[in-house]
Amino acid sequence: MATQTRTLIQRMILILALGVSLGLLNNTTGPDKLEIVSGWSSKTHVPPINIQEARRKHLKGILFVDARPNSQYRLGHIAGAINIPADLFDFAYKMRFTNPRYQDEIIVYGRTFSRLYDEKVCRRLSSMGHENLRILSTGLSAWQAEGYPTEP
Repeated sequence: MATQTRTLIQRMILILALGVSLGLLNNTTGPDKLEIVSGWSSKTHVPPINIQEARRKHLKGILFVDARPNSQYRLGHIAGAINIPADLFDFAYKMRFTNPRYQDEIIVYGRTFSRLYDEKVCRRLSSMGHENLRILSTGLSAWQAEGYPTEP
């Protein structure tokens, strides 16, 4: 009986070790890596931009990317912004960037409940070769509250 218990425990440990190993391997090779240990991330740091500076750049024609799902984008977005939803990045990127200029500045926003959408899109844009990225430190609601232009 003790031998059976020991064998069962060894099998459980082996299955657990195999599962953790496969999970870590998937995490290191997948496009949406999770930060396992704080500070050890390979995520690209994208500096924030405040709403007033973003508005000045908007007036100069800088590209704005709305990272929210298309259903939210259609309800309203910053005037002139293009929609590249985080979950449909590959498809939307190919549709919107037929001839990308990697050095051009891009301001990404999407903040709804968290910075999940904008950070994910920034990581993907960076992996595509875009270098001059910023994240709007506030979301669309703050942009609207300032009376800055939006489109339905």
